[in-house]
Amino acid sequence: MIAVEDQEFGGIGLKFKDQKNFCNGMFTAQNGLIVAHDVVEHQQGTAKIGSIGDEMVALGGICYTRAQWGSMTRNGEMYIYTPAQSVASDIHNMGRLYFENHVPFRQKLVKSRGDDESGLVDDVIECAREDFRKYWEGDEEDCPLNSARDSYLEDCRTYMLHGVKLAVRRFGSGHVAHDTFWAIEEAASQAAKEIYLEDQQFRLQYCHGGARMYEVHNYEEY
Repeated sequence: MIAVEDQEFGGIGLKFKDQKNFCNGMFTAQNGLIVAHDVVEHQQGTAKIGSIGDEMVALGGICYTRAQWGSMTRNGEMYIYTPAQSVASDIHNMGRLYFENHVPFRQKLVKSRGDDESGLVDDVIECAREDFRKYWEGDEEDCPLNSARDSYLEDCRTYMLHGVKLAVRRFGSGHVAHDTFWAIEEAASQAAKEIYLEDQQFRLQYCHGGARMYEVHNYEEY
């Protein structure tokens, strides 16, 4: 990873060296949680991060890695929103880019066999549907047609189910994915404290349940 200026929020954050195609500017990882999300919950590789479609696949990864355990935080700490509500907020935010800025999914729609056995993905979609209803309530002139919203949400559901399937294939166990996520979050949070200049480079090494991240200096082979 390399330290670069964050074009969305300012300051310096980290990006993977192969990240290029962002749908909303250069959003960087400024804490360990984002690094862990990019590594563990994005299932298609860091080079594809940046499109709405890939983020929807990653939301399926979130359901498998964190949300299915009933908490989005370390050690099940209290959180104001349910996991389904938390994931749904991303569907709503991406939906505003999709409807208001006309940003496409930019991701092949792959239908996975089988239904949502856990029911979690469907809970997320219903929470997102309610978010849309509240957001556009009383603004019928600019509100997308119900059919357009339903089509968007159905596509999101398909992407998410594909993300769950990829996460199952990759990790084999939700416990392994969960433990790996929090190991990376801890290692990356410590490394983020050492960011003070653009172009600093860091290497992340991880295995199932363990991780370390450290700065790579110019005299080291990167």
